Amino acid sequence: MKKIILLAAFTMLTLNLKADEWHGSFGVLQETENVEGSVDKDGFYEPSLYFDMKNGKWSFGATYYGEYHNMDYSDMTRGDSLDRFELRGHYDIFDTEKYGLGMQVALRNYSWTRKDPITNDTRDTTSNRWLNLQPDWRVGIFDKLSYEGWLGYYTMFNDATGSGYSDREIETESGLVYKFNDTVSAKLNYYLDRGWDVGGQSVNSFNNQQIRGYLPVNLDLFSFGGSTVTPYFRQTVYNGADEHDTRLGLRLDQKLPGGFAVSLEYAYEMRNFEGAPDGADSFQKFHYTGVGLNYSF
Repeated sequence: MKKIILLAAFTMLTLNLKADEWHGSFGVLQETENVEGSVDKDGFYEPSLYFDMKNGKWSFGATYYGEYHNMDYSDMTRGDSLDRFELRGHYDIFDTEKYGLGMQVALRNYSWTRKDPITNDTRDTTSNRWLNLQPDWRVGIFDKLSYEGWLGYYTMFNDATGSGYSDREIETESGLVYKFNDTVSAKLNYYLDRGWDVGGQSVNSFNNQQIRGYLPVNLDLFSFGGSTVTPYFRQTVYNGADEHDTRLGLRLDQKLPGGFAVSLEYAYEMRNFEGAPDGADSFQKFHYTGVGLNYSF
C-alpha cells in the first residue's frame, strides 16, 4: 500500500508542471501466467500501475508491479507475493534520423511475502533494493535497416542470498530492424538475462538466452484510431538446464478516442525437458495473457 501511495504522490506532483512543456501517460496492465497441470493452482496474477512524463530530452516515470503466486480464482486466495516499486529517469543523449543513444537510471524496491503452503499463514518477509543503469541505442545501417537495443545492469544493495536473488544481473535485448514500408517491419533480436553472485557461481546464478522475432503490422481496423498487430516468437537457445522453450504470441495495440489506448496479448509456450526423471513431465504447456489500458496527455 505504501508503494501505491508514493506512486500517487509522484503522479500528483508531476501533474502540477506546465502542461505545454510536458507530455505524459498513465496506465494499468493486468497479466496472468499459468502452466497447465502444475501445482501452482491458477498460476500467477500480476497487476501493474505506471506513470511517465517527458519534456524534451528528459523523461521520468514510476511503476508499481504486483506478482501473486498460487492464485485460486474460486475464492481469490493466493500464496507468496511480490510488491515491486520503481522510480526511473531517462535522458536522450542524442537522437538523429540515423543514430540514437539514451541512458536510464532506476531504483527498485522488492518486497516479498512468503506464506506457509499448508496453513497459508505469512512465514516471512524480505525487502531488497536494486540500482539499474540501462543505456539504449539505435544505429542506422541502411535506409531500411537498423541495429537497435538496450542493456540493463542491476546491482542489489542488501540480502540477495537470503531472498533467492543474485547480487548482480545483466539483461539485454538487441538486434536488427528492417522496415519494409510504413505498414510492415520485422525485428530479429538476441536476448540475454544473466545473474551471478559477487563471490562466484551459486544456486542463485542463472543464464537465460533466447532468439526473439517480431513482425509488427500497422493497420486501420477502426475509424477512431490506428491499430498495430504484432505476431512474435521466442526460442530458448540456452538456459543452463536441459529445457527448450518455444513461445508463440500475438499482441494488439489499439488507439481509442480521447487519448486512450488498449492492448491485448496472448502467448502459448511449449516447454520441453530433456532427461526428465521417471514420473516427471517432459513437456509442459504455458499460457500468458495481458490486458492494458493507457491514457496519454
